[in-house]
Amino acid sequence: MEHYSNQPDYIRKIDELKDSMIEDLCSLVRCASVRSEPVPEAPFGGEVARALDVMLGIGRREGMRAKDVDHMCGTLEWGTEDAEKLFGILCHLDVVPEGSGWTREPFEPEITEDRIYGRGTLDDKGPTIAAFYALKALKDCGYEPDRRIRMIFGLNEETGEESIAYYKEHEEIPDFSIVPDSDFPVVHGEKGIMVFDLVYSFGKMKKSGYHLLRMDGGSAANMVPDRAEAVIDAGERAETLAAYVAQYAENTGNDIRAQVTGNLVTLTSTGTAAHGAMPWKGRNAVSQLLQMLSTLEFHSEEVNEVLEFYEEHIGFDLHGERIGINLRDDVSGKLVFNAGILHMDENEFRLTVNVRVPVTMDDEMVYEGMAAIVCGASFQIENSVFQPPIYFPKEDPRIEKLVEIYRKHSGDYETEPLVIGGGTYARQFENAVAFGAMYPGDPDTMHAKDEYVRIDRLVQTAKIYAETFYEFAFGGTER
Repeated sequence: MEHYSNQPDYIRKIDELKDSMIEDLCSLVRCASVRSEPVPEAPFGGEVARALDVMLGIGRREGMRAKDVDHMCGTLEWGTEDAEKLFGILCHLDVVPEGSGWTREPFEPEITEDRIYGRGTLDDKGPTIAAFYALKALKDCGYEPDRRIRMIFGLNEETGEESIAYYKEHEEIPDFSIVPDSDFPVVHGEKGIMVFDLVYSFGKMKKSGYHLLRMDGGSAANMVPDRAEAVIDAGERAETLAAYVAQYAENTGNDIRAQVTGNLVTLTSTGTAAHGAMPWKGRNAVSQLLQMLSTLEFHSEEVNEVLEFYEEHIGFDLHGERIGINLRDDVSGKLVFNAGILHMDENEFRLTVNVRVPVTMDDEMVYEGMAAIVCGASFQIENSVFQPPIYFPKEDPRIEKLVEIYRKHSGDYETEPLVIGGGTYARQFENAVAFGAMYPGDPDTMHAKDEYVRIDRLVQTAKIYAETFYEFAFGGTER
């Protein structure tokens, strides 16, 4: 890495801006920007709208052109307004639900000696602020870009595509963009993303005997559920069932607990949350609960069949091994399967599944693989959505330049460009790649409890982005 005294002034400036950067990040984290019911002028909920207002206010304070695009998304822009070329920075201000198990307040940031805790500090408010301060450092040092630079703020990246789709319909598409919402050194490919519901419709369920009344688990398709619950009418055997569950938990080590209220037994399964693209980093509370329930006998044969199907064809599989979609390719590796949300009542069993598809494959290959098993068990596939994969060769000059900048500032000359299962805004635009801000080997607390960003990493990331913007928007790199 360059000696400090030899670094450009805009790199040194970022160190001076550290305290302001932390303060602005904390103001964003205080917005509990989980998607909620729409209200006037806030289609994704009031807290998401507040996060956009805060971010646009920060930009206006620094003299950037701010735009609220019909409350569906927002932008900050810098550079001569009539410049033909546009460089994009694609961010999002919404976050996943906080989940359970936090030891701190998720939306009241806590600053320690070396960290900032809070939902969104890694995904994606921390990287967004780092990118903003990279621009601020260049601006404060008197640089003028040879093209317009536009930060684009999506508002429902975690739950859908409406925000970014609205941007694409109404606003200009950048000539090239980075997305500060993934990993370093650079992501040159993203697997396709499928979301669909596996649905089993029940006949009239009988009301006597051992009766599974309802089940619920998970809060987002792209998260490993850390909690699931089932309510059983056990009649006179309620205490017996609770004792069985306690013994089962002791024998297996699974965190499942029973609470008895009259004839009702409420079972609570506790797992470990993780990003749905990397389910091996978590413990699926839904799978844990259904595995235990499959050891019981219920009065409804349909319920027994559903539980048997789950245990036989899904269970804790992470790659679709037993449901017919154990697919892989040499570029991106194995398909990834996450059971994200469960709901069951007297009418139906509904499981929302999130699948990451290898970059050389498509959704039809997944449907064809599952068809015989799913349809043969009387399940239906509903509400299916597919985002195709993206891929840039490692030899692309833009990929090579981004890797060069990362290596210069990080000293990491070993990690190669990545293909990931996660989905970023890069797949929504032509000529866009995800670039940071997770560092190889650092703990990944995205979508997990006690999410945090290291302060030194926040500063380092801003420096990497500052040089990136200089190279791509100030005449440094042919692009």
